[in-house]
Amino acid sequence: MIISKETIEKFKQMVKKHFNQDLSDKEAYDQYQKFLNLYYVVYSKPLTPSEEKKLSKYINQNHHERK
Repeated sequence: MIISKETIEKFKQMVKKHFNQDLSDKEAYDQYQKFLNLYYVVYSKPLTPSEEKKLSKYINQNHHERK
């Protein structure tokens, strides 16, 4: 998912306002992505076995890239 620069800037402003914390663009992008993931988990329909397998594969690939 592509997150616009405008969305990242708005998110940074919100974090600054509510938590008095300045974020870099990278930090804001990462935290916003985590927020979206949480939102989808909480508010979306349950995953099918196929979707769960794809999500697990995606998470494992991205986890290894960050190390």
